[in-house]
Amino acid sequence: MDLRHARVPIIFAALLVALATGCQITKGSVSSGRYESPLKDFSLPIPVSGPGVKIEDGVKADAAGQLHESWVSFHDDFGNLVAVESAELPAEVQRVLNDPAQLREHLNHFLDGAYLPVKRRAIPDLKKSHDEIVTLRGGEPALFVVIDFPGGSPMVVFTAEHPQGKRMDSTRPHLFFVHGTVQYMLSAAHDNLHGRGKPVLGENADAAQIARWKDELVRIYESFSFR
Repeated sequence: MDLRHARVPIIFAALLVALATGCQITKGSVSSGRYESPLKDFSLPIPVSGPGVKIEDGVKADAAGQLHESWVSFHDDFGNLVAVESAELPAEVQRVLNDPAQLREHLNHFLDGAYLPVKRRAIPDLKKSHDEIVTLRGGEPALFVVIDFPGGSPMVVFTAEHPQGKRMDSTRPHLFFVHGTVQYMLSAAHDNLHGRGKPVLGENADAAQIARWKDELVRIYESFSFR
């Protein structure tokens, strides 16, 4: 392995920690049913249309004010969620991603060395149940991943055993890709019980279900407009 790649998870882990403690600067905008990110690096049609749609977003900078991370979540009252997280790439990372093979290697290193460790701080028992490289419309590679988050749903169920309520488990397909100088993480979840029965966890999903999750994220990706 190229030794330059060994530093990628370290760089991103440090970046994600720094951004998590940074200062909130501003928020994005919505016009004619289309959302534009706080950094104006991308826009997309609002992807959730159920009752009670809410949009939460923000942007943070590292301590030097040079690298930024933005995030947005679109969610409704029935547990449907689409989220986009992004992080500007350090220059030393950008330089190794011109080759598709290096980009594929970077996406895997980023997932296992930075993204999942940071997410496990909130949900230690999360599990990656599926991953594969997919090809996007421009021919560039992306990493499709299914992650199970025990107790990670915004939906709460009340039972005799849990009279105060218990958060449902959540399965979230993710699509990791790079556009220009920005790393993106697109994810979705459908955790509601209305007419669907118990949500399918990624570890129990069949090939058809995984294909549906993948197709949904690719369709959302194809609705993006990039700066």
